[in-house]
Amino acid sequence: EHGVSGTSLQMIADAMGVTKAAVYRQFKTKEEIVIAITEREMSKLEDAVEDAEAAGHPVRAREVLLNRMIDQAIERRGVVSVLQFDPV
Repeated sequence: EHGVSGTSLQMIADAMGVTKAAVYRQFKTKEEIVIAITEREMSKLEDAVEDAEAAGHPVRAREVLLNRMIDQAIERRGVVSVLQFDPV
């Protein structure tokens, strides 16, 4: 909504319905939150690569990988946009 740079830990806590201290207990900075989100998104891409490798044929593998990447970009549009375009 506000991007990484425009969002405070307090705003995150408010959106989650918890205290800022609860967020801070898990993540000391917004950058740590971005790293955690990036790791989660990258693990989904790793799963897509594994599925593509299991396809058995190079053309089918590319199809599988491309479809999974597109699906993820659509399903996670907001996260993908922030990770690509909003500097931390």
